[in-house]
Amino acid sequence: HFLSKTFVFAFGAAPRVHTTTNNMFGSAFSAPMANAFSAAGPMVATHVAPGGCKMCGHPNADVRILPCGCSLHARCVPLNLIVSEAALRNKQTIPVEPGTLLCPACRSSSVGKIQLHPLSSQDLDKAVNLRKEALQKKKPAKAAEDANFHQIQAETSYLLLSHNQGSGSVSSDHDYQRTGRWTEEEITYVDFLVEAFDSGRIPVEHGLKLNEFLSEVLLCKSSRLTKKMKNARLSIRSYTFSSPVPRLDVEVMSSLEYKFLESITSGASRLELKFNISRFWRSHLSNVCLQVGS
Repeated sequence: HFLSKTFVFAFGAAPRVHTTTNNMFGSAFSAPMANAFSAAGPMVATHVAPGGCKMCGHPNADVRILPCGCSLHARCVPLNLIVSEAALRNKQTIPVEPGTLLCPACRSSSVGKIQLHPLSSQDLDKAVNLRKEALQKKKPAKAAEDANFHQIQAETSYLLLSHNQGSGSVSSDHDYQRTGRWTEEEITYVDFLVEAFDSGRIPVEHGLKLNEFLSEVLLCKSSRLTKKMKNARLSIRSYTFSSPVPRLDVEVMSSLEYKFLESITSGASRLELKFNISRFWRSHLSNVCLQVGS
């Protein structure tokens, strides 16, 4: 349903929660990355790309704050823009009332609504074309044999991920899901995300399991996760809100995401994964809003 509509979220009420902290791979963060989890308060980009997010500066913002009109990524929307920090301190989960907080980007207008733009399929369309072009370079017999499979692979990925009944969950293993080795860029990106997940810093819903979170965002098979993280207890670690909501350096997160995507050697796979990550954050932002009663 995100493909054709613009959604506007208000705010309601959700369950009581608690939080834990852990590190997935045990790798040492650099000083800038460590700082991404220390200070309080929102961070705003010093340079914003055309059509980009005013929080991280990276392109392809997909959320608008109203009435000021500031553009953000779904992943960069501060959680305390949706859930009341004051209520969290009292072990309650209450929505933020519209008009009570300033826009985290411009700091000059109160937030009345959060508007989610329609999800573009441009990256997946490009991915299908790249696969077709690659097949045309093969011998005719081989191309004819593989053509239907590769086109269906890309389009099935698109249809499945965009018609997920609002959950955003991909719980089973499928042929289009990623397998194979982990790049250093992927490990660094996942380390960052797991730390943010365990400390309650990202806009995803209470109760989301870590294995579901990672499988979705990486578009990979669950067996790939368990093989890499044998003792990580992925299926029993759940997301909870933190009080107070810690600041997350969205510039660092977006940079790590970009480097991870660039480490994917297949152009078609990179575009499919880029689409999936965008869909992932949008879906879970909407789930948070629905969970608190919008």
